[in-house]
Amino acid sequence: ASPSPLTLQFRKVFLENILFEFASAASEIDVDVSLGKLTIMEAELSTHPMKIKADHVVLQQTIVNTLSTAHPVTQQAPVTSESNNTLFLPPDFGTGIAFEVRDLELKDDEFSFHKQQVTTSKKFDPSHLELKNIQLKLTDISTHPDTLTGRLQALSVELPGFTLAETKADIHLNHNQVMLSGLHLASGMNELNADLAAPNSLNSLKQANPTPIDIVLQGRVNPQDFTYFFSDSLMHQFNSWGTTEVDIDGTYTMGKGKLKTLRLKTGNSQLQANGMINEVLNPDKINWQEVSIDAS
Repeated sequence: ASPSPLTLQFRKVFLENILFEFASAASEIDVDVSLGKLTIMEAELSTHPMKIKADHVVLQQTIVNTLSTAHPVTQQAPVTSESNNTLFLPPDFGTGIAFEVRDLELKDDEFSFHKQQVTTSKKFDPSHLELKNIQLKLTDISTHPDTLTGRLQALSVELPGFTLAETKADIHLNHNQVMLSGLHLASGMNELNADLAAPNSLNSLKQANPTPIDIVLQGRVNPQDFTYFFSDSLMHQFNSWGTTEVDIDGTYTMGKGKLKTLRLKTGNSQLQANGMINEVLNPDKINWQEVSIDAS
């Protein structure tokens, strides 16, 4: 017989000063967790379907260190029709559980991920990621197998060579698209505001008419403040740039971009352009078509 639905309700859950380790021989990954404080208020766990609800969740002074010793795959797996539908980010994170959380906060937390060995990289390296002093506030979080929504009220974090001071956005994700509206990023004197929509599945990128990336962005940046993320050879091209005002309105699909508006202003120089741009991610092959430029 099918099991009867079950609902568990918790007025308050409080965990403090808990250490645990997880090691997986199958995936060759080790996780060490030092949990400072976890507080969950007015929580509910129900089955059929599986759902977790909470009014308020706070995770404080928690450190998560992850080490992957798995060797990189040398042979590429064959592409199948099933793999074509693989999501970059499943709306329910692959858990099969629906989450509904009114408020989620992270306070003074740390996270690290390393491959093969623990080391601090001078340049941004996704194989050696270190995040410290994580402060986050998310509200109205709802995750289901087909959608994820939430409002990012605040996010700040310190990386070895960069500090993100403030982030805000409304988040919506489904099987086809990721949408960030009202995105606001700030770091020092740098500030960006944007609305962004991007594909969320491999299938949407490989179809005859792939889902494009749409972006509308305005802001003020100093390229020298972002040396942590880019190679020295690339940053050399911006040595003479100071604080730059930027406006972008365009779309991008499979190496090709269409710019309705590109405006740059730094010092006494300014440029405004529109047109088609090819090989966007390859500085050696990048080229323009049907371009109109007004510069001084």
